[in-house]
Amino acid sequence: MNAPNIQSFTYLPAGQQDKVLLMLHGFNSSKEEVKDYFKTLGAELKAVGISSFSPDLFHQRDHLLSLKEQYEIVRESIQFLINSGFKEIAVCGFSLGSFLAMKSAQEFNLKTVFLLSPVFDLYEDLTGFLGLSNHEWINSGAAKVLYEQPGVGRFFLPREFLFEIQNLKNNFELAEGRLVLISGSEDFSADNHEKISACQAAGAIVTSHIFSETDHIFSAFDLKNSKLKNVSGLIIKAF
Repeated sequence: MNAPNIQSFTYLPAGQQDKVLLMLHGFNSSKEEVKDYFKTLGAELKAVGISSFSPDLFHQRDHLLSLKEQYEIVRESIQFLINSGFKEIAVCGFSLGSFLAMKSAQEFNLKTVFLLSPVFDLYEDLTGFLGLSNHEWINSGAAKVLYEQPGVGRFFLPREFLFEIQNLKNNFELAEGRLVLISGSEDFSADNHEKISACQAAGAIVTSHIFSETDHIFSAFDLKNSKLKNVSGLIIKAF
């Protein structure tokens, strides 16, 4: 099988074409995700006979693609996995990646979706995280908005992306399938009870796991209290 027409991705086949997890990273991240989490998760999945595929949705570290462009990469990734003969494709979205995960699950009728710290209201969550006001975002008049933040990095936000997310909320509706929501109690995004209620209202089968005293990235940089290993265990068990 030829490689997909994607500039950058990580593909870890497990030697059998039964199950595969498509992993979609979050805002201003990469195919490895925070602290190489997707690389670690991919290796753990491979050890139990599950393949993984993680595309890079940025292409360039200082340039954010529009959501439309990002989703085309997701679609290309899923088509590659379908053509590769996988019998079961699940999707995992981290933060902003949860929006793309739900969108792809609906289009391709994927049965299992893992939502890690999912964003609920894309505009409010991201503007709150970045500390940019509505006026600065929408009325700047610039084709791209340069953003810099210690610990987050330096990158350009294309005007198209700003308009795309202005009225978007994560749609938790799933025709058939199962949602596994994993989050931290200190997540900056929508309150966890709001996320869980939205999932339940959609009529999907929902399993939720909320780690106490844990932030949006599962305290990844706290060596003592990081919950990333716990997240992996939940994903492998649920798969």
